[in-house]
Amino acid sequence: MIKKSYLIVILCFVFECCSVFAEDISPYGSDRFITEKIVLESEAIAGGRILFHSSSDLSGKLRITADTVDSAIIEIQKIVKTSSRSKATEYSELTDVVFRKAGRGLEILFRTPNPAPWSGGEESVVIEGELHLPKECQLKIEADYFDLDIEGPFVSVENDKSFGRLDVRDVTKIVKLTGSNRDITLKNIIGNITVNLSHADVWIEEMKVEYQPARISNEYGNVNIEGLEGEFIIADSYGRIRMTDTHIIGGKSSIEGIQSPIHVSVESLEKAELFMSNSYEDIILDIPDTIAADFFLKTDGDGEIHLQGVPVKPVVIESNYVELSSGHEGSVIKAGIEGGGNINIYGSSE
Repeated sequence: MIKKSYLIVILCFVFECCSVFAEDISPYGSDRFITEKIVLESEAIAGGRILFHSSSDLSGKLRITADTVDSAIIEIQKIVKTSSRSKATEYSELTDVVFRKAGRGLEILFRTPNPAPWSGGEESVVIEGELHLPKECQLKIEADYFDLDIEGPFVSVENDKSFGRLDVRDVTKIVKLTGSNRDITLKNIIGNITVNLSHADVWIEEMKVEYQPARISNEYGNVNIEGLEGEFIIADSYGRIRMTDTHIIGGKSSIEGIQSPIHVSVESLEKAELFMSNSYEDIILDIPDTIAADFFLKTDGDGEIHLQGVPVKPVVIESNYVELSSGHEGSVIKAGIEGGGNINIYGSSE
């Protein structure tokens, strides 16, 4: 019996590493206490799967970076909001930071009792710090209330839900993010890209779409994209859509606004189709004056259609609908507005 218990202790030590030692804690302003820096390390494989999971009773800020290392290294401090040092010590010790092997991957867990004793009140435990990982990892996030600053190169970054700010850079294959109430910023991303957001803004810089059209959707916030190459499906309600330096190569791309002004600058449209729709707000499209495409443009009510700087031949001219052509090379531009709004298309030379 004694021998069996001994083996269980050894197995727990081998497969799970966590912060179980006593932590020094110091005052940190009014009704706040902070721990000393906690450092944990575990072997990790470049290209392996990394899961970062946090209890919903924790919040914080974490910077995640890809480095030339062959292990995962986390350096964090716990900030406890409570009125007494004894409670701060108790709450800190109830918050575990755990590394756990999972096949060829690694799980990084921030754990608390369920429910945590500070849950639902004015007290809280916040974790802030840095996580260093090998390059080309596949990163999965399950941390609802963390602001995350993520810098690769990583193969993939995915999360199902976030109420924190997400800043993601240098991802080479998959980006799938869902968030609300805090902004999402993406830079230098390639591959299969999906972003679902509400009550916040999304800012994207340098996006190259591969495998399937990028899907960007937002409600009650803005979509801002600078430097997009490939196909896309973009939808926004009650915000603004602004796109610059857009290169559409093949396939079908679409932009749908609901009471969301749309302003898109297209640098190239190569044998592709672009569909734009809106309600109660304008559509503005800037294109090269040398573009070869067929135009199908329609408005409702008092809406007007203006096309300037692009040499076109009229095909159909009606009060709220026109068909125009600037050359038949397989490209199509369709734009329609319901409920009022103008369509303005401007051609410019290089």
